[in-house]
Amino acid sequence: MADESAIDRLRIGDITDPGDAAAFMDLSREVFGMDSADPVFTPRLLLAAGRNGGAAIGAWLDDEPVGFALGFCGHADDVGFYHYSQVSAVARRFQNLGVGRRLKLAQAEQARARGLRRMRWYFDPMRSRNAHFNLNVLGARVRVVLPNLFGLEQHGRDKGFASHRLVADWDLSLDARRADGDAPAEAATVRVPRDWDGYRARQGDAAARRLLQNTCSELETAFAAGLCAVALRDRDVDWSEYVMVRQ
Repeated sequence: MADESAIDRLRIGDITDPGDAAAFMDLSREVFGMDSADPVFTPRLLLAAGRNGGAAIGAWLDDEPVGFALGFCGHADDVGFYHYSQVSAVARRFQNLGVGRRLKLAQAEQARARGLRRMRWYFDPMRSRNAHFNLNVLGARVRVVLPNLFGLEQHGRDKGFASHRLVADWDLSLDARRADGDAPAEAATVRVPRDWDGYRARQGDAAARRLLQNTCSELETAFAAGLCAVALRDRDVDWSEYVMVRQ
């Protein structure tokens, strides 16, 4: 892991150089456990998004690409236009140092500058570290689960598993955060492993697939009952849990 003091030299900015765009594509393969032949995105797409109203934001440490975020404008009937964050990734040795947070905040700033007041993205419900970042750090909320959104995973660390996804919904309005005293009372919890990869290694893929499906079903039931996931907390040494409140 990089020295925390080195992060003081971190630079955040738009990705405009083709060489940097290619480096960020390679970085995404490393982060998501993909082989060199697995499809991700092209440097051309990254550069085009940044030049045509999207966000292509990079993070560099001493000119070394260490993280990036890619997004573009989306639309949904319930909220109108919003910023959709397609992917954000930080090189493994620079994770847990605040790089991802600075990238997401820069992405939100660009969205606001273009008149957008909401950001959405998909994430794997079993990746508790992502859930912690999305809910606890950024303040996003989850009201929807999309079962097997992309079909069975064909590449990377989750190959062969269903691609269940939660929809993170982040209100970018300055007055979006509510005071702790005004927070709704907890209504339910849904547990997930604190270390999904470790659980799979210990229990095997068959048990992991069953847990994935059961977790997705529990989340679907909670959302159908009008609940919303607002936080992730540690339950014990092995498990975390989504905290659900009534909307």
